[in-house]
Amino acid sequence: MDNNRQIEIGSDPLDASSHKETDHFFGDVSVWINGEGALLHASLSLEDVIRSQRKVVSKIHLTQQLRRLTKKYGNIRLHDSRSSPSFWQLLSFLNLDDIHFLSIGLWKEKHSDITGVMANCTLHFLEGHVTVWPYWTLYKNDEEFLGSLVSPLRDNNLIERTVKQTDASRMTDSSDVNRQNSDFLKYLRGY
Repeated sequence: MDNNRQIEIGSDPLDASSHKETDHFFGDVSVWINGEGALLHASLSLEDVIRSQRKVVSKIHLTQQLRRLTKKYGNIRLHDSRSSPSFWQLLSFLNLDDIHFLSIGLWKEKHSDITGVMANCTLHFLEGHVTVWPYWTLYKNDEEFLGSLVSPLRDNNLIERTVKQTDASRMTDSSDVNRQNSDFLKYLRGY
């Protein structure tokens, strides 16, 4: 199993720890490692990344800065404590042609009073992954999820490049993955 891959989509290993590093462009970055010292991911605030756009002159520059960070850390998490994050704004600041594909991860929340399905969205670049990690939930209704995640994907013509993230170790037949992705894309496109 790849050290950069999580065992559960929605959680880090229990023995994970972090330390802060300073990046010349983004500022403070939390670097997460597992108990064996393997790098899991780096984490920074989605709002800090959006605010950093004030420093740059183009979408290309911000995209290059994120790609530089993914080259260094492999996986980046952009966390946000809201259930309706500024995902649309992030996409408006990026060179979307540099994103190879996107994946939406779904999981059952285990460590809070929230019951239901949680979601994140990963942007896959050549150098690594940037996962937008807010509190997208599907437990009350789908409106926040559809409005703040699916609408920006649709409005930016990214639905065709979006798949459902699955845990390959739990799949027994690749046709199951293809069918699940097809059903999921029908759901997203039908919105």
